[in-house]
Amino acid sequence: MSLDTIHRFRELLWIVFLPITWLWIFVSWFRRTHHRQQTYRSSLPVVSIGNIHSGGVGKTPMVISVVEHFKARSPSVVTRGYRRTGSADSERVTQQHLTGPSYFGDEPWLIAQQTNAPVYVGGNRSLSAQSIEKAEDSRLIVLDDGFQQLGLHVDIPILVLPSQRPWESSLCLPLGEMREPLSAISRAKAVVLTGEDLGWTPFLRQYFPGLPVFRGKRVFSGLFDLNGDEVSLGKEPFGAFCGLADPSDFFQMLSSFGEFQWSEAFPDHYSYGSKDIEGLINQGKSRGLRYLVTTAKDWYKVKSGFEKSEIALVRCDISYQLSSEFWGFLEKEMNTTCSPG
Repeated sequence: MSLDTIHRFRELLWIVFLPITWLWIFVSWFRRTHHRQQTYRSSLPVVSIGNIHSGGVGKTPMVISVVEHFKARSPSVVTRGYRRTGSADSERVTQQHLTGPSYFGDEPWLIAQQTNAPVYVGGNRSLSAQSIEKAEDSRLIVLDDGFQQLGLHVDIPILVLPSQRPWESSLCLPLGEMREPLSAISRAKAVVLTGEDLGWTPFLRQYFPGLPVFRGKRVFSGLFDLNGDEVSLGKEPFGAFCGLADPSDFFQMLSSFGEFQWSEAFPDHYSYGSKDIEGLINQGKSRGLRYLVTTAKDWYKVKSGFEKSEIALVRCDISYQLSSEFWGFLEKEMNTTCSPG
């Protein structure tokens, strides 16, 4: 279901969704204010990259950027592993696992593959942090999607806001796309805005004065084939597919690469079957395409199905461009407010 379809559906049923939205807000408030389990405080500094919008906002590329920037601290990553088939409360991602993207989750698998950092997956973040303290030589924990979790103390909560979505229409689920009301922004140590800024900067300055606000720009960082070699599309016609919450930005970026002729969008975190891969290959052949381009997250899930194909599968890597002011802020926060470690 496309985002436009979801928006039209909400507009038609707003009177039904409104009381559910108020209930969502109450449950969110009650859960946080009446949390009775003890929050675990790690001996290592914990930086969280989180969001209050549902759907993709670019957390995973930012987690990768933070891990890469602080490599000298041997960081480990803690994440829930959305839609994973594994059920352990906490386990380390093993990159040799035969069904890694589905077992651990596509985003933890991507983080592990691209950073080679230890990545721990499971619903019990405090248990993952304790495992890292015992088993890894890490001096930093990067917590993926940790803004709503309550089990692990966070020293530096960084909030990612998709600034291309107007703040005026930021309503809580199911009427809107927000996990929490906008007042939750006050819990962040800093905000990173992604996308075109549709009024977020003046809004944050007015209602959250003193909150550091930075810009994060998603940038293209390379095209790679199954062997990891860089690819130049040249003037060759190509198609693309992906499983993202909002694929429009990805396809729009590819349209500037050359002969972009065809695209197909799957649901976010889609689990591709052999028939899906066969269908993509046949679509490419019927259009005379030489390449099919996809996101890194999808590439790891489907690459085995393209090993004997005439159509070349190409991975499009995207990274975050963050200012020196952001990295300086993060360094200062780690040195002054984090747990000793």
